Amino acid sequence: MVDEEWRKHVARWPKDHKRARQYTTLQLLQAVREGVASSELHLLFDYFGLHQRGYKLLRDLQTHLQGDMVKFFGSSYIENESELPFIIGYIFEVVAGSNRVAEHLRLANDGSKMLNNAADVLARFLQGENGRKSIMTAKALSNSVSFAFTNGMLE
Repeated sequence: MVDEEWRKHVARWPKDHKRARQYTTLQLLQAVREGVASSELHLLFDYFGLHQRGYKLLRDLQTHLQGDMVKFFGSSYIENESELPFIIGYIFEVVAGSNRVAEHLRLANDGSKMLNNAADVLARFLQGENGRKSIMTAKALSNSVSFAFTNGMLE
């Protein structure tokens, strides 16, 4: 979205810089104020909190799925915390393998046990304090965006 807005902004620049309009200080400040106001919702969003809650969820998944992960990928499947996001890929790798085996052996497949366990961890996370805060923030932000679109504040 930012890239698209930037391309539109650059497209409005004069091709000949000698004919470029000179802005007064007041006009320049007004343009900056309007630019910041249009980005206000993006600036108010708690990206750091989202990052922290995301890593909390990943740590919870690692804790609850540790036995299965070690069984499938060995004890060094995650060597440090920066590799925590890989756990999502590992889960889907196991799910895909489970589905292939069930299909090959023509077994009734009730879904992957690991995926069900991960879903339970996610459900508990969303019902806890972190999840409630995330859901309340998302609702408030979506209401703000809806209000801004309705009142012509956003394009």
